Amino acid sequence: LAQALLNRPEDPPLLKGSDPENLGNIIDPQMMKLALRTGGLEIRPEDERRLKRGGFTPHDIVQLIREGTNDWFTLLRSYTNYSIGELDYHLWGNIGRKFCRSTAPPKCDECPLSDVCVKKIELSSPKERTTFY
Repeated sequence: LAQALLNRPEDPPLLKGSDPENLGNIIDPQMMKLALRTGGLEIRPEDERRLKRGGFTPHDIVQLIREGTNDWFTLLRSYTNYSIGELDYHLWGNIGRKFCRSTAPPKCDECPLSDVCVKKIELSSPKERTTFY
């Protein structure tokens, strides 16, 4: 939670840290879904079929998707020169919540990424069984 609050673009910041730009990327299910749907991350065909079927995804596949999403996020940061918070806001707050939701049909025609997106809308973030609570 602290990392998410440090990375938010609000002014004044919700939480101040000593060096917020050197924090890790925020890779949550929404980011993994966007990486998969836009084509920012390609996965093996058998893993893609597993995600389309739904149900729980094995931990090792979730980790590969999380790591690939982190690489995609880092690459986007280098191309856009956005801070972690700015990129998180645009992808999660704008694209993910307004155009590419899991709970409603995506609005691909209205999305600013429409021209570069592969539109794999049948994919969603992996569901993982966990005991980390």
